Amino acid sequence: WVIFDVGGVLFNHRQSFDAVQKYLEVEQGYISKAIDSFIGDSEKGGIYLEDVFTAILKPLGKMSEISEVITMWYDHKYWHEDAFKLMQELKDAGYHIAIMTNNWGNMGERLRNIKGVEIVEKIYESAIIGKRKPDLEFYEYLRADLQVNPPELFLIDDLKVNCDGAINAGWQSFIYDMSMDRGVTANNILRKELL
Repeated sequence: WVIFDVGGVLFNHRQSFDAVQKYLEVEQGYISKAIDSFIGDSEKGGIYLEDVFTAILKPLGKMSEISEVITMWYDHKYWHEDAFKLMQELKDAGYHIAIMTNNWGNMGERLRNIKGVEIVEKIYESAIIGKRKPDLEFYEYLRADLQVNPPELFLIDDLKVNCDGAINAGWQSFIYDMSMDRGVTANNILRKELL
């Protein structure tokens, strides 16, 4: 099984942050700072994407923009076509494909509507399971659900701490870096390693 993270691998959340900031006419870093306050236990359930954007928009007096901002957040131009192409190539080569993501409630519903995600066999969401990366229990939940041995799992994630969590669980992992070229170099390394 090859397990993909979403933000920082399939989705360029930094570009999305920048677009939302520009649209809202707020200073650089406003969105990421606000989002960072919701990273952690809130990703284990009980908080929804709308709650996060309410906390961002309400102090600005821009609650009327919530639908537009959430639509903008999921705009297709922030999803990495080459990462989805890699995912398809891996599936064609016989790998099983899954997603393991830390997210807030109801984000998975939107994720399932992204073009390319239809080839994913399983989606594991922290908000549904009640565990988040790098909690060992999250990795163990996924392994037990797939009924495989830990070395049969390969996590692709942009955060070292999450890759370290995978290694601690006995998985293989790859730290994904999209910063220089939208992940093209990382995707090509993965192609050489896995195909």
